Amino acid sequence: MTTEPQLPAVIDAQTLALYNGHTDNDFEDMRASDKIIPRLILLQYGSQPVKDGKFRAGTFINSASEEAVLRPSEDGKATTIGIVPLMWWKEWIEWNPDRNADKKILDRSTDPNSALAKRSMAREQVQTKNGPKFAISEAYTFLILCPEFTQSWNEPMLFSFARSAWNTGKKFLNRAQLLKNNGRPVPLAGAMWELSFQKESKDGDDWVVPVIGAASFLDPDALALTLPLSSEFKAQREAFMNNSLKDVETTHKDGEKEEEAPF
Repeated sequence: MTTEPQLPAVIDAQTLALYNGHTDNDFEDMRASDKIIPRLILLQYGSQPVKDGKFRAGTFINSASEEAVLRPSEDGKATTIGIVPLMWWKEWIEWNPDRNADKKILDRSTDPNSALAKRSMAREQVQTKNGPKFAISEAYTFLILCPEFTQSWNEPMLFSFARSAWNTGKKFLNRAQLLKNNGRPVPLAGAMWELSFQKESKDGDDWVVPVIGAASFLDPDALALTLPLSSEFKAQREAFMNNSLKDVETTHKDGEKEEEAPF
């Protein structure tokens, strides 16, 4: 869903017909590194937009436009929207132990041989006001489509499962790997999954975590769009992963929202 100012609609059929064939090559040189990929973020009770009264906890928003992608129902119950995963990778994130700091994410890496990944494997801990916590956490990051929101089958978003959502991301990955249609393995981009949320509580703290529900197989028309797109994006995998790392500074609010959820 675009947020760019739109010119008045042109309903002249002759004008629209002249567009045909003239946009095919306009953006053919764009690569993953040229694209701005928004993140899909699940707002927590302590997230600033929730504190400001703009949204309720449990709302999924587009990080770039700050539009609501999926809202809870009027009575606060979870609703669902479909997402199609195109590819995935692991990230290692170093969180600021000072939860009041402006910069929530200190460092981020997608390299399994990086110092961050090795520190994560060593289960390095830092001292916080709530006691020792792991300094580095893993995240499962997916490049997804959300066609109901974007009204498009070629506008990807990033969605990371970290900290309290890490286990959900791991289960999602394994469910996708095991998905079969009449005994045949289904490509990652071959199914749409229900995305929702649920509330969790512990020691007086409340937070929300994403929930991945049932899968439905895409029809041939949708597959004709998602499978080539997935292959195209996989060929630019490194660029997409680097694009994700750019969020260290620009979307540390994302870290804030995840930071507010207890371990």
